[in-house]
Amino acid sequence: MAAEDNSKDLVFEGYLKKRKDKMKFAWAKYWFRLQNTTLFFYTEKQCEACHLRGQYYIYTVQSVREIKDKSREYLFEMVMKDGKRKLLVSLCGAETHSLVPVGIR
Repeated sequence: MAAEDNSKDLVFEGYLKKRKDKMKFAWAKYWFRLQNTTLFFYTEKQCEACHLRGQYYIYTVQSVREIKDKSREYLFEMVMKDGKRKLLVSLCGAETHSLVPVGIR
């Protein structure tokens, strides 16, 4: 997937850490890309299909909220309509602050 082909509908992209679904104590770093109505996450920045780890469709998200945590710079939780909760955290660095969802700023 070439970046120039999909840049028209791109809202943001950048690195975030996601808490593992099965091992709640473990975090993994992914390249996230919000495009159209889907939040994709990849193991590599190249955004190729072979690096795609998963996606969340925005219409399945019930809410997004910031969680205050002094040990993490910016932590937020997505609650899905099926009740599942996804924790994401920004990585330190000025370039990741643009990844904060618009509704939370």
